[in-house]
Amino acid sequence: MDMDLASPLPVNAIVHPNVSLARAGSARILPFYVSLNFAGEIPPHLANQDIPISISVSVAPELEPYTTLSLRAHTKDETEENPDSDWSSDSESIHGDTSSYDDIPFLPLPSTFDRKTPSCWAHLSDNIRNWLLTVRPDSGIRAWGTELFWISWIGAHLHFPYGHWPKWDNAIPLEGSFIESWLTDAYARGPHSTFPTSDAAANFVWSEFLRHASPFCTDLVHSS
Repeated sequence: MDMDLASPLPVNAIVHPNVSLARAGSARILPFYVSLNFAGEIPPHLANQDIPISISVSVAPELEPYTTLSLRAHTKDETEENPDSDWSSDSESIHGDTSSYDDIPFLPLPSTFDRKTPSCWAHLSDNIRNWLLTVRPDSGIRAWGTELFWISWIGAHLHFPYGHWPKWDNAIPLEGSFIESWLTDAYARGPHSTFPTSDAAANFVWSEFLRHASPFCTDLVHSS
């Protein structure tokens, strides 16, 4: 990936970094360098020792649950002394976080799993919780696992936040695109309204589980 861009400020650009494919078919975004060179001189009345530069980095929304960003800024002189030192450690950290995708203990699902049976979802959510609590809280895989936990938890408690349901582990925050959307819709419908049908709710939960889990597991269910 090589790219040169010279333009008046502000500058917006899209880059396509190299990726590394893992055993399960998932991909890792490899670290890359961005060099910023500012031409021109700042006039005396605006010059000082603290000139903030705003840098915004984003990925496609569908990739956000699966990756986190580590960003370090150095002056040119500092980088020239040992340009690879901090980035190599970041690379190791990134690979360390995502390598766990190759060994997800709750995937594939057992052949006995029935997406319309709440007890199957409850057992799955317990397995995800037990694994999730061993994962570093600030890692990308933790965010991905949290999404799957809430999807499976809702599969076991389709009337949440209404009705009766057990307390979940406080170490798992009530956050993520799925659960936040589910709660917003549930509160909009109100306590006396339900999902159109239980089958529709179960099918919706299953489709969300497939959407999040499929990229990291070719065969989601063990053959009988």
